[in-house]
Amino acid sequence: MLRSIKGIIKLPLNYLNRKKRNNPQNVKSKISGDWYFIDQNGHKHHLILTIKSNIIIDQNKLDTKLVEETASSIIFIDKYGYILKINLYKNIPISIYDEAENISYELI
Repeated sequence: MLRSIKGIIKLPLNYLNRKKRNNPQNVKSKISGDWYFIDQNGHKHHLILTIKSNIIIDQNKLDTKLVEETASSIIFIDKYGYILKINLYKNIPISIYDEAENISYELI
């Protein structure tokens, strides 16, 4: 039992230590822009994704680190260890998943 628990605990740590698979320059061109999303309470929020891979929500810059880029998503980790995943369709952000809230928001 201890081995299976130990394996589960190690998976996220190994996941976070993986190298980015693609050139970060590609990420910058894919995600930079302005979007909006509506939270579960019906409030509209302004999301800015910058050329430097920064995430700004309602004029508040989030402390994130780029972890991984794939053809369908770009994954960041915040200072608390939670994942923010930007889902892409044809290199355009279509939604953002917030692991801390366990919810996805459609970008408009």
